[in-house]
Amino acid sequence: MAAIIRYLKSSITPFGLPAFFILISIYQVVTTTKPYPYSISIVLLLLITIFLALFRKPRWIIYTFLLMALTVYIFVFVHIISKYEQDSSSTRDDAVEIAARATLNGENAWNKDVGPPITTGPTSILLALPFVFWFGEINWLTFIFWMIFFLILLGNDLIYQNHSWPIMVLFLILGHFGFEHTLFWGLDELYYPFLYLTLAYYLSKRGNYLIVGMLLVAVLLSRFSYFFMIIGFGFWYLFNFPINRRHIFKMIIGGVIGSLVILMPFIIIGGEDIWNNNPWNLAFAISGTAWPDTNLFFRLLNHLNNKIGSEAMRWTKLFSVLLIMFPSSWGLRLLKVEHPFWHITLGAFLAHTLVWLPSHLPMDYALIFVLPAMLAISNTPMNSSLEGSTSV
Repeated sequence: MAAIIRYLKSSITPFGLPAFFILISIYQVVTTTKPYPYSISIVLLLLITIFLALFRKPRWIIYTFLLMALTVYIFVFVHIISKYEQDSSSTRDDAVEIAARATLNGENAWNKDVGPPITTGPTSILLALPFVFWFGEINWLTFIFWMIFFLILLGNDLIYQNHSWPIMVLFLILGHFGFEHTLFWGLDELYYPFLYLTLAYYLSKRGNYLIVGMLLVAVLLSRFSYFFMIIGFGFWYLFNFPINRRHIFKMIIGGVIGSLVILMPFIIIGGEDIWNNNPWNLAFAISGTAWPDTNLFFRLLNHLNNKIGSEAMRWTKLFSVLLIMFPSSWGLRLLKVEHPFWHITLGAFLAHTLVWLPSHLPMDYALIFVLPAMLAISNTPMNSSLEGSTSV
């Protein structure tokens, strides 16, 4: 705690890359003919952070103003901009809300559709139920998700003192790497499971393997593509912990309990119909589709797919992912990477390039590997002295 207090009292000099990103953010706002609501407030907060850094004010003051700018930005996008005219054609948030309403009405959630079939998993629907019940929408759930995610990044910055948090905040505010696309189209539900994976990591270090098993199942039942992130988590566990049958047994029991708790309400409501109408049938169908014709590598994969058929290609995809992830995870072990987030990042990247690649909307899944990469960076210690001032 003393080290964290010392870190918060230290100055940030020079402000370097964050100042550069802030200037870009300001330029984007002042040069547009239609600035988004409250953008001037965000610009003023960012300008204050630059002046605070120039006058070598303590880190905690700078971080406070950045947190204020972040909070306003997320609130504006989630509660105002996401409800603009594009909302009528945005189906991601509608899918969650319609599925939740169907569940509250005692109907099989996956009998509904929003144009395309609903692919939201049962974990996300359960999470959305109280918000849809009270507010009729999931906007507050989305706001809470983003705030918790960035507070986790902030906590990691304070623990590992790696100066990473300002960069992460400004990445969001700049809107690059799919952030603005996600906030504009209400795609945030795709990324909720990263909070469960983060909690699973913390609990695994404390030996709470029963709950870890529950969390991993909650991840899988959110969206089936997270299966490959779970593989990454599993390789991290395999290479960083001694094999302990008791711990593995606890995770299995936790997984069984978690499955029953999450699935039972939907089985009771949906009955036999749930075996025909569920998100996993659709995920399985998508896993057999071809790649977009954008480069030589994908064209070769499509040629192979035509030769061997989609069923054999599914096994080829799984084998290829394991073939890439196993040595990569071992390499991360040799590099003494103690957290699972680079493993998860690789799994996420492979899931949405090699296995599931939505050729019509590739930006929808850009954050699927950006977010775990941010967690990975924030969990990396900075080997530098905290004596005097620190720099970013």
